[in-house]
Amino acid sequence: WESQDNPEHLRTIRDRILAKGQRSIDLLRLYLQILQDKEVESNGRLEQTELRLSGLVVKRYDSLRVYNRIYEAVFDHNWVAKTIVDLRPYGEALSRWIDSKHQDKKWLLRGRELQEAQRWKANKNNLNLSVQDYQFLSASQELERRINQRNIRLLVLSNILFIIGLIFGFRQNISHLIEDYSAHLAAQVAGQEQFSDGGKTFFASNHNFSRQIGIEAFKQQNYSTALEFFKRAKQSNPNDPEMWIYYNNVRAIQQGKPLTLAVVIPAHTGKDIALEMLRGVAQAQHRFNNQREKLQLPLLKILIANDSSDPTQAKKVARTLSRNQDILGVIGHYTSSASNSALKEYEKEGLAMISPTSTSNSLNGDVFFRTVHTNQDTAKTLARYIWENKLNKVVVFYNPEDLYSQDLMDSLEGSLNQHSVEISHKIDLKNLGQKANTEAFLLSHLKPETNAIVLLPNTELISVAIEIARAKNNLESLKNKPLLAASALYSSDALKVGGSALEDLIVAVHWFANAPDSQDFANKSQDMWKGQVSWRTAKTYEATQAFIEALSESDQPSRSSVIEKLKTMNISGKESVLVKVVRGEGGPQGSDFRYQLAE
Repeated sequence: WESQDNPEHLRTIRDRILAKGQRSIDLLRLYLQILQDKEVESNGRLEQTELRLSGLVVKRYDSLRVYNRIYEAVFDHNWVAKTIVDLRPYGEALSRWIDSKHQDKKWLLRGRELQEAQRWKANKNNLNLSVQDYQFLSASQELERRINQRNIRLLVLSNILFIIGLIFGFRQNISHLIEDYSAHLAAQVAGQEQFSDGGKTFFASNHNFSRQIGIEAFKQQNYSTALEFFKRAKQSNPNDPEMWIYYNNVRAIQQGKPLTLAVVIPAHTGKDIALEMLRGVAQAQHRFNNQREKLQLPLLKILIANDSSDPTQAKKVARTLSRNQDILGVIGHYTSSASNSALKEYEKEGLAMISPTSTSNSLNGDVFFRTVHTNQDTAKTLARYIWENKLNKVVVFYNPEDLYSQDLMDSLEGSLNQHSVEISHKIDLKNLGQKANTEAFLLSHLKPETNAIVLLPNTELISVAIEIARAKNNLESLKNKPLLAASALYSSDALKVGGSALEDLIVAVHWFANAPDSQDFANKSQDMWKGQVSWRTAKTYEATQAFIEALSESDQPSRSSVIEKLKTMNISGKESVLVKVVRGEGGPQGSDFRYQLAE
């Protein structure tokens, strides 16, 4: 059917599902249940909404059903089974391991990745895996077992050394050995599969034949071939920043003595966010390399690292990057929790870090910089709007277990107190996400005198925040109460999934394309990426540009010279901008809503 799908229709439906990354597996499981049971009761959950937006299923009365018999015949049980296997979270690593004839252990899974793969395998509903899948997972488990045994031996050895030190009185010298062993056990370096400057892709679901040839040529150090095919890959998909970066990396290597920066992204947990960040890096790198290539000056090379926004993994990634003396600066990390965990490692090695997205007030240090304003600034902007609109009693939803969300809550509470605005209730979003009936919860917990609702979710709880907005709109007593939020709800996905539930939502954002001081960059970015870019792209571009300016200050830049230059620069973000969700054209494809500057 794929070869006969002209004009394209069925492939569009397929691509909408596969574009969700690892969330695609959840959508396929739901779809498989609908195929098997013929219908599933509609409950308005995020997965059901996303599956409906793909066009594959439709809501009839109170049930979800396959849209028509043609779809049911094309996207049948066999297609679902094959697609789920193709979407295995370790697909790239498995392919590389097979290519090495099962010899290259660096592609085997470890730690969190192995645990995720095992959970994925356990939840496959008896869909068949290949023999190679089982061999790969078994080899990964065996490697993990051996590493754990080695770590136990190291721990035993450290205890023996400690005892020897006590016996012979060499406590000070022995303490250094124990410290080294403890550091090894507490923060092992991240595996090489988490890094790439051209030898792998972090976005295997974005199929591109030229990209694969370029990657293979790059690994063989055949840079002329790699350059040609990376060029073709970015021409066939101009919106793919990874290929722009790899293309420019080859140019930098061929020029000689490249300047190297790293960017850390949440590749496996936030594909769209990761791509948005990489677009900012790629745009700055391409502009810089074009300016310097003809002058025969060193070009910029970017090492991409993945921490999956996990604080433990972020620490390992930071430790690995810090040990690589070629790296002169790090762009990232994405979340405040990951940045906080990584920062300690960068401080030890004097490696500058510029975060374009981490807003926690607690993040600070001699090597830490950011291009985005803090949670304190966001809170002041929201509090000012609340006070100016005479909303004197609000309820706030947040996640007390998340550094970003809790920090934002504390900042907002302080700012509202200054305006004599009362927070009548603070509600844990995580607990609310486990409730069966959001509408009933809102009716029982929101007092009649409450005149505004504020949503401060972290990334993982955006779907719960949208569910609150939807429930509010369904309740006559709450429908007209203003809804406000921080930048987590400023995304195309939020508009597509939230739809009319988010209409009139006021969001405090870090950057807005239609703001007067943003339009120049927005227009240039639209030309390059063939579409409007997000605030994450803009702020990551600013972070890369700050590093470029610091690197350009010296003929032989070093980590220390970069830090000293950054300290003299004013790169922090400007005051938050308030935008409003309105109905109309100009929004993301698949949505009837867009953002505009709030009055």
